[in-house]
Amino acid sequence: MLIKQNQLVINGTTLEQSDLQAIANVASDVQAQIDTKAPINNAQFTGNVGIGTNPSATLDVVSNSASGYVAEFRESNASNFGTIVIDSPSDGSSRPSYMDYATGGTVKWSTGLAYNDTTRAFHIGTGSGLSNSKV
Repeated sequence: MLIKQNQLVINGTTLEQSDLQAIANVASDVQAQIDTKAPINNAQFTGNVGIGTNPSATLDVVSNSASGYVAEFRESNASNFGTIVIDSPSDGSSRPSYMDYATGGTVKWSTGLAYNDTTRAFHIGTGSGLSNSKV
């Protein structure tokens, strides 16, 4: 360890005065704080995850951008498809898979399997129910 004016050198690593001041302002164990962070690769979370919001669903993403997409999913391998799966927990008419399209918080259209449709046909409608189906 070598101490110079406004510097501390430990094993060849130089800490400037600003670094030392930042360390002095830490209120709890630094390693304990680092240990609570998710790893860069293969992070797993329990509970709800929010990006830009306090989450109200398993994954809740909110954007406050004046333009562009809220989310993008891209496949970078030229040998693979760009695919998104929406998977219901059981294969029955009372647990369909569909997507809602809303504006201002009100669902305007839905696509996918309609609730309690025993024919299991694909629907485009103004709601999730079979009676709202347009196609």
